[in-house]
Amino acid sequence: MTHTHVTFTIPGTIARLLFERNYEPEQMMPMAAKIYKNYLVSSAGLKGKEFQPGILATLHKSGNRLNYNPHVHLIGTREIIDTKTGEIIEMKFLPYKKIRFI
Repeated sequence: MTHTHVTFTIPGTIARLLFERNYEPEQMMPMAAKIYKNYLVSSAGLKGKEFQPGILATLHKSGNRLNYNPHVHLIGTREIIDTKTGEIIEMKFLPYKKIRFI
């Protein structure tokens, strides 16, 4: 299966504000998975159907300099599967520039 590595992060200014307000970065993982899934399903024109990609995600709470920098690393399949019928649809192309801003 083809897979993609996506990193979901928060800009530094906003991350500092969230840190000051005791933000729970664990909330980022299900949010990142939902964004990735919804993007694949809508790109395939299957919105509203029960398709699901394979997703593995991990949360990092700091950056390389051990500064507060919450971000999620997500590995997701490009294939999505209909959870009821087992039908598999492969996404050949993902427009990365568009994903970057979503």
